[in-house]
Amino acid sequence: MKIALRNRQPSVAIGVGAFVAIAFGIVYAIAVILGEGGGSLSRGWRPGWGYLSFYGIFMLPLLAIIGLVTMGLARLIGGGIVMLVSILGLGTLLFHSVVASTPAAQLARVTGRSGIPEISFEEFWKGHTFSDGTSYSWTAQCSPDEATQLANALGLKPISPATKVDAPVSVVVENQSVQEWRHIYEMDSEGVDFYLGDQGMIGGYSSNEQRFRLYWWPEIQRDK
Repeated sequence: MKIALRNRQPSVAIGVGAFVAIAFGIVYAIAVILGEGGGSLSRGWRPGWGYLSFYGIFMLPLLAIIGLVTMGLARLIGGGIVMLVSILGLGTLLFHSVVASTPAAQLARVTGRSGIPEISFEEFWKGHTFSDGTSYSWTAQCSPDEATQLANALGLKPISPATKVDAPVSVVVENQSVQEWRHIYEMDSEGVDFYLGDQGMIGGYSSNEQRFRLYWWPEIQRDK
């Protein structure tokens, strides 16, 4: 056993380096798919592979570096030891990805808020852009009381869907954030209570449907 752990043969080091590099790539791919699917491999498979097919090429140099470093460590302290530590580390990373990819966990991370109530998230998706950051959408099924708890936990404040603009002739215009919300969800604002956060989040709760739709995008921060 000791001999296997301390094996410093070049062929063993090469094998360990290749294994760790490939295993890290697989774990990273699974983490991306889970993140895109809100903790679900089936929901995240298509958007996850779309993301990986575009950005995954930038991971190749990192994987090569990981493989070379692992080979060096295997030659220095032994291939078995490096293999064992790598498996434990990758397993921990995979477990963390599973826990941190749920809709509730991503909602807490994006908003920097804790104490998210335990509610059912029916839909979750992420949108990627080059210059404006990643957008997120959550659809939660919840009662009016749960919606209030969720809004309070996220620091969302009620807003009016329309505002009065003082001009030679006073006019009422729809709130820009509400316009964005309606465009995203293709819904009318009638019967929807709207909320706005200070970190780029707009929410709309429909008591008839008992659904709270939350949308986060950095650009929303421009509209207070």
